[in-house]
Amino acid sequence: MEDKFRSILIWSNHTWHAFDIVSADVATAMQFNGDKV
Repeated sequence: MEDKFRSILIWSNHTWHAFDIVSADVATAMQFNGDKV
């Protein structure tokens, strides 16, 4: 049970990390497009 909980924690941590990277990329792309226009 503890291993399952640990794997869920690790998975959610990776998911949030990936989400942060994607949102940062989107924000950068929007800012770049805004500066371009």
